[in-house]
Amino acid sequence: MKKMRILLVLTGLLVSRGLLAQLQPTHLTIRVKAKDASPFGPHHADKYGAVFVRVKDAVTGKLVTSGQLGGEPADSGLAGNTGLAGGRYDSVKGKKTGRFDAVIPISEPTLVTAEVVAPTKKRNAAASRAAGNFSYPVGESVVASAQIWLIPGRDIDGEGEVIEIPGFILDIQAPAGGQAVRLDSLSGQVLAVNVSLTMMCGCKITPGGRWNSDNIEVAGYLKRDGKRVGNTVFQIKDTSRYQGVFGIREKGKYELTVSAYDRVSKNTGVDRVSFKVD
Repeated sequence: MKKMRILLVLTGLLVSRGLLAQLQPTHLTIRVKAKDASPFGPHHADKYGAVFVRVKDAVTGKLVTSGQLGGEPADSGLAGNTGLAGGRYDSVKGKKTGRFDAVIPISEPTLVTAEVVAPTKKRNAAASRAAGNFSYPVGESVVASAQIWLIPGRDIDGEGEVIEIPGFILDIQAPAGGQAVRLDSLSGQVLAVNVSLTMMCGCKITPGGRWNSDNIEVAGYLKRDGKRVGNTVFQIKDTSRYQGVFGIREKGKYELTVSAYDRVSKNTGVDRVSFKVD
């Protein structure tokens, strides 16, 4: 019996060593770019909030690895380049593009799902960096994903897998959420609403520019105590800065919704804030 136990242990060790020997480190690089704009870089963590990457086993759903996008600030000179634009092997890879790198030990081909979580608001940038997790309030981030076959020892490095994030970063800057506005402080009972709008990579929007405000509709509506009481169209006032006005004649609880729509690229973005008028 004792010889049998020793034999079983030795057999187990040999099998386990054989399996371990089959595990091959496989490099995976993920890069992220904004739809119709530039690759992402770590400036997002400073200005707009961290961009998170998580890789899961597509069959079991088990988390394989996760982290934040790193690298150098994005190069707008690579805007619109998906790795195929302009030439078959054109690349978004460069010293100025962000990336997520992982080495995953696998022994057989494995299908993984790579998810990217990117913020659509500036206001949670500091909180996201401090938390270091994947949590953003509902409606204040977008998720894009791709499924990739990993083959043992066959690296997906260099440019890696490029995942595109659609939309805009849209922030209502004034009035602020939760702000109390005095009715008697509004000149002519008119509320001016200020909005910041950029591409998801932070690229600026200007009239006639590379990211042309002429193609983008920015509109909003206002509700008081749950009922719609006003609509407006926003006008660009400065680089990536828009303004619209609403007539305010009554006190109450207000909810403001602003949306952006690019007629050419079909990018969209939305922000909402609630405030009260006393």
